[in-house]
Amino acid sequence: MAGAPGARVTWEAIMLSGVYRFPPMESVIYGRPFAEAVKEQVEQSGATAVFLLASGTLARETGLVGQIRDALGNRLAGVHARIGAHTPRTDVVDAANAARAAGADLIVTLGGGSVTDAAKMVAFCLGNDVSEPGELDHHRAVVAADGKIVRPQSRPPAIRTVAIPTTLSAGEYTASAGCTDTARHVKESFGHPLMMPKNVILDPRATAHPGMAVPVDRHSRRRPCGRGHLLAGVPADLGGRLLSCAEAARPRASRGQG
Repeated sequence: MAGAPGARVTWEAIMLSGVYRFPPMESVIYGRPFAEAVKEQVEQSGATAVFLLASGTLARETGLVGQIRDALGNRLAGVHARIGAHTPRTDVVDAANAARAAGADLIVTLGGGSVTDAAKMVAFCLGNDVSEPGELDHHRAVVAADGKIVRPQSRPPAIRTVAIPTTLSAGEYTASAGCTDTARHVKESFGHPLMMPKNVILDPRATAHPGMAVPVDRHSRRRPCGRGHLLAGVPADLGGRLLSCAEAARPRASRGQG
């Protein structure tokens, strides 16, 4: 009898089965200035019309967009910094139409999760001839009666993306995006394997400025958390380490040292 004391359990009875497919991401680059790294990736890709999606805060309050502009020169075809929180459909389609008009052949992002998801959606819109928010209805994931998520057979994104994340959303490591239908006030899922960014560039210099809050505060590791079991593998001093990295990357003038 299964489960009885002393019963023999065979490996066939407990082995999981399935298929894992490696995502189509080429590289994760770290330890280098983001502008230098993005220039290299653009040159390697052969792109000549890069469309930059940036956080509005970063575009207004920092010189980070200017660093990318200087690095890419005439390869930069446009900058769009009007993506709202939770990636509204209207903002996505506006950005897609602007990228289409610019003849974009690569998207670069500089920002958090909403901007990263927006880039995936823009590339998806270009590949599926979406020019109006309502046209995304044909491509959203739906939940079937048996609870399974069903994704329509949409065409792949027309172009790829290079992500420079500035928050810990980790959306740059997935091949799906959340996008909000502001008419129905629902955040929906869209996906395709090629929505995965082609390259991810990690550089603390892209986060070290007064407008960017450190995502884990110095006391968080001492506070009780109902989801503590999810953090079992996180270093106990993660908050302190993040603060140290941010402080080390911050320009001397902003640290009050000259």
